[in-house]
Amino acid sequence: MTLAEHITCVHQHGCHPNREKKDLISLETLREYISLCKTYTPTVDPALRERIVEAYVEMRRDARYSSDPTFVSLRMT
Repeated sequence: MTLAEHITCVHQHGCHPNREKKDLISLETLREYISLCKTYTPTVDPALRERIVEAYVEMRRDARYSSDPTFVSLRMT
């Protein structure tokens, strides 16, 4: 199936053409899971945070001299 046919099918039927449109989990279960997730406050160890920052800076530096037009974006909250 070509990409255009696939996109058209998804927009017409709201799902992947090879999948049935059905809930994998109930809406209530999903709500409970999201509610539980909101109670957690994950933390990043300062040493790990520094490694992440260094890796990001290196990726941006490498991207500056690369012919690859992919943009690297950092999103941390």
